[in-house]
Amino acid sequence: FLAQPRGSLTYGLGRGWVVHASGGYGIGTPTLEQRFGATLERRGNVDLVQAKSRTADAGVARVWGGRAEVDLTGFRHVYSDLVVLASVDIPALRTLDAFRRLTLFERGQHVRDVNDGLRDPFTATLPDLRTGYLNLPRSWAHGLEATASIRPISQVELRGVYTFTESEVTTGTDRIKSGQSLPEVPKHQATFTGDLRVGPFSASATMRYVGERRPGIDVFTQALGLDVVERYTRWDAAGQFAVTDRVMLSAVGENLTDEVYQDVLGYPALGRLFRAGVHVSF
Repeated sequence: FLAQPRGSLTYGLGRGWVVHASGGYGIGTPTLEQRFGATLERRGNVDLVQAKSRTADAGVARVWGGRAEVDLTGFRHVYSDLVVLASVDIPALRTLDAFRRLTLFERGQHVRDVNDGLRDPFTATLPDLRTGYLNLPRSWAHGLEATASIRPISQVELRGVYTFTESEVTTGTDRIKSGQSLPEVPKHQATFTGDLRVGPFSASATMRYVGERRPGIDVFTQALGLDVVERYTRWDAAGQFAVTDRVMLSAVGENLTDEVYQDVLGYPALGRLFRAGVHVSF
């Protein structure tokens, strides 16, 4: 179940200037995977509650006929009970005599001492780690988004989007602590796209930049002690040629610079890829 009631307002100031604002509220029920788990590495949590959000944004835009447009928007999002991977369980620890002798309070104190560098952690093998879903009590994100598009001639269009985001966990868990930024939310993101259309030929190219961000809680981050996902820049391109009204040739190039990066820590993205095809309609 998902609900996102939202309202928006746009007002024209004249001479191509427009101001706009919107706000809304959202709720979302945890998925079956989040409640009951999907893999051996990810445990479900039947006690999860609905995630809630309150969002608001406002901005100003300037339009120059059909040739160019710029927009600057500020936004503020407040989240309650976001469903995230934030618990870690190591079943193999229960087989260690030193661990079994600890009371529940002593186990919690041991974790705190390890985080403070006062004691050495118990050790286990990578396959023994399990991560699980929890509700992250309270967090927020705010920032600015700038967009621009220009059409210097009718056959060419250039577009760009840049987003700056600050985020913070205000009430955290034992793994995602208060004061940290939200996992997997980069401070800087940008996308630039160019489109060309000449007769039966069309082409596009896209550059995507994603800045550093905190990783989510998973087996790799916990076992290897990783605390940042590196930034990356990726380039893609595509072209199409209409041979007839019913036959079209296409070619696509992805990650043209063969950038080595990870969207999810521990899982390298695909390298350079080219493909071509023929599309026939009847």
